[in-house]
Amino acid sequence: MLRSFFNLLMILMLGFFSTSGCSSDNGTVIIWDISEQLRIGSQMGGGPDMFGEIGALTVGPNDLVYVYDSSAHEIRVFNRSGYFVNKFGGPGAGPGEFASVWSMIWGPEDNLWIVDIGNQRYSIFDSTGVLIDDMRSSITSRDASVAGFDRSGNFYDQSAYIDSDNIYRRELIRITRNGEQTGKVLLPDFTRQALQLGSMRLPLPFSREQVFCFDPEGYIWYGNNDRYEIFRMDLDGERIPIITGSTVNLPLSSTERDSVNAYVDRLKSQFRMASVPGDIVPKVKPVFDGIFLDQKNGDVWIKLINYEGMATVFDVFERNGSIKGKVRCETQIFTDPAPVILGEEIWFITEDEIGAQYVVRGVLVK
Repeated sequence: MLRSFFNLLMILMLGFFSTSGCSSDNGTVIIWDISEQLRIGSQMGGGPDMFGEIGALTVGPNDLVYVYDSSAHEIRVFNRSGYFVNKFGGPGAGPGEFASVWSMIWGPEDNLWIVDIGNQRYSIFDSTGVLIDDMRSSITSRDASVAGFDRSGNFYDQSAYIDSDNIYRRELIRITRNGEQTGKVLLPDFTRQALQLGSMRLPLPFSREQVFCFDPEGYIWYGNNDRYEIFRMDLDGERIPIITGSTVNLPLSSTERDSVNAYVDRLKSQFRMASVPGDIVPKVKPVFDGIFLDQKNGDVWIKLINYEGMATVFDVFERNGSIKGKVRCETQIFTDPAPVILGEEIWFITEDEIGAQYVVRGVLVK
């Protein structure tokens, strides 16, 4: 439910956003456009390609596409041509059933790990959908989808909590293949512009966020999206700035400020709040809303927010921070679920004018 709320909030915000990008040292940036090759989905018919709400997306080592439908609580598998192959899962708490899937991650031996926060467990399947194991998870709260395997086969999952000093903390928990917790990495401190409503924290439109991406080479890429600076942190907590873009943080227009105030007024009325701290109301627009790793060549993709009037624009960097180019798409690409980038190919989620969701395969063309 919260993920759906955040997605809706971002869609409402996109119409207002505008930023400036970055360029290479000689001022020349290679431009790629995403050419749509395939679209899986339908508005009606009730078949497996009619999605309720897509909650996770991945492409397997077998080149099949795995789509988790949050409404049906099942994973549907398609081939590269868009033909339905099979499905597995279903609603419930029994073996192989799902309650609320947070992410799908390919692990050692080409097994698919399902992070099911509703059932508070990890469900492990082979590539055909046969359940191999269910392992309990002690993590009860997450606020960012940052998880993955390192090259040694250790799994890292994110946890969020309030410490004894009433400070909001987040950390990565290292988990072995048999489910044993063997360590943790404290993630950088960050103060979110959000309304605190009991145990819930609701972000405001245009509020800054801390964005993460797990790197199997043993790093976390992250940045606070109110400025264009991306850090690389190793799993010992050491961090260095790698990517810096040239941007101007534009102030909110009067119309945008009015939209934020109207949203706050609705929350105050709904939750019977007397007032809202003035310092949490955003004054400038964020720069980006996603960091993604090319799973084939390791490039870092930064998803800018409605840049130059295009529906979606990415800045693409090499691991050393050198700008490689810019990728544009006339279609809105969802940040969550994250796109799957495989060299010159990208799989992503989008929706049409009536809200029907689709899985799209695109290729990069110059």
